[in-house]
Amino acid sequence: MVGHILRRLEWAVVVIDTVPWRLERARGEGFETVLGDARDAVTHEEAGVEADTRVVAATTNDELNLLVAELVHHEFDVSHPVAVLQRPPEELGRRSRAWLDLLGGGAMDVPRWLRRIEAGQVVQAELDLGRGEVLRLLQQTERQHSGDVLRLLAVTGGRPRFGVAGEIREEWERLVVLVARGQAEEMLAPALEAAEAEPGKEGAPRGEKAADG
Repeated sequence: MVGHILRRLEWAVVVIDTVPWRLERARGEGFETVLGDARDAVTHEEAGVEADTRVVAATTNDELNLLVAELVHHEFDVSHPVAVLQRPPEELGRRSRAWLDLLGGGAMDVPRWLRRIEAGQVVQAELDLGRGEVLRLLQQTERQHSGDVLRLLAVTGGRPRFGVAGEIREEWERLVVLVARGQAEEMLAPALEAAEAEPGKEGAPRGEKAADG
C-alpha cells in the first residue's frame, strides 16, 4: 500500500520480508525485494539503506516495527524512520523517540484496515488540499466518521510527509487517504471524484529510495 504510493511519487521502493511468497508477489507488482530479517543490519545494507532513505516498518507487530526503526535510526543515521503502531507508547514523541514518524500520524487499527482492503471495501485517494471545498469535506467526514478515514501521508513538493495527525498544515499540497466504502465515501464523494479527475503530477527526483520492511 505505502510502497505503491511512494512509487507513484517516483521513489525507488525495496520490500524486505522473510517470507518468499510475499516477496514473489511484490516482485510481480514491480518492486525490488530483499529476502532477509529486517532486524538484521546486513539485510538493510543489502537493500541499500542510507541516511537519506525513507524506511517504513509496516508489519502487524508494534514491537518489531519499533525495533526496526531503532535499528535504522542508530545504525544507518536514518533521521525519521516511519513505523505503523497499533498502540503507540504514551511517552512516544514527548520523552522518547522524538525522531520517529508514525504512519497515519498516530495509532492505526491495522487488522481492521487490512480486512477492509482485502475485501475491497476501501478507496484510496490523493486529495488536493488547495481546493477549499475538498478541505471542508475532508474535515466534515473526519468529524462524523473518524474511524472510516485514514490519513496515510501528505505530499509537499513531491516528497512524502508522514506526521499527518492534527491540523492540516498550509505546506501540505496533497493528502493521501484511505476511505471506507459506505457513508464516509458518500460524504467525501465530490473530493474523491475531483482527485480521480486530476492529471498525473510530477514526483520526487528519481533515485530516491524507500525501504518498506
